[in-house]
Amino acid sequence: MSPISETAFAEFLQRLHRDAMQHAASISILMAVWEGANRRADANGEAEAAEMVRDEARKLAKALASLEADGHEMLATSQRQLG
Repeated sequence: MSPISETAFAEFLQRLHRDAMQHAASISILMAVWEGANRRADANGEAEAAEMVRDEARKLAKALASLEADGHEMLATSQRQLG
């Protein structure tokens, strides 16, 4: 296996925390909001929270796809440099 630059890997981890993990945390909070609305039988609150969860889930999926693509590119670049 070829080495990957520490700088590139550090940026990768920063993006993971800054983007994907923040969206995941938002989803957890919004699920609690949805559950509260559900307990109160607040249909409008449930619908709004559900839409926000869907939006954050889409953002999370996009962030993860971007990280995956960049991770593959980082690995390929590292392998090309050695080979």
